[in-house]
Amino acid sequence: MLQAIHLVHEGQVFQDCTVYMSGNAFYDCKFFRCTLVVRESGIPALVGCTLQCCTWHLDFLVSDHRAWENFMKVMAPVVRDSLPRAFVEPRVGEQEKPQ
Repeated sequence: MLQAIHLVHEGQVFQDCTVYMSGNAFYDCKFFRCTLVVRESGIPALVGCTLQCCTWHLDFLVSDHRAWENFMKVMAPVVRDSLPRAFVEPRVGEQEKPQ
C-alpha cells in the first residue's frame, strides 16, 4: 500500500520545534533538539537527514507482524540514532584517587 506524501521538505533546518513527520518527505534536512511526532498516518520519508538530540512522540497502532517489522527496519534505527545520549552522573564516593 502506497502512502500519500503531503509535503516535501528539502534542505530545511528545524531547531527547537515540534515537527509532525507523518505523511511528509524530508530530503537533506537538519533537525536539532526537536520533538518529532509520528502518527498513524504513516512513516515519514527521511533521506540524507541529520537528527541530533531529538525526542520522539510515537502515536500509532501496530496490528500485525508486518507492521512491526516495517517499523523496526525503517524507523527504529532512525529513532535510536537521533536520541540524545544519556548523561550519567558519577556515584557519590567515586572519585579519582591521587597517584
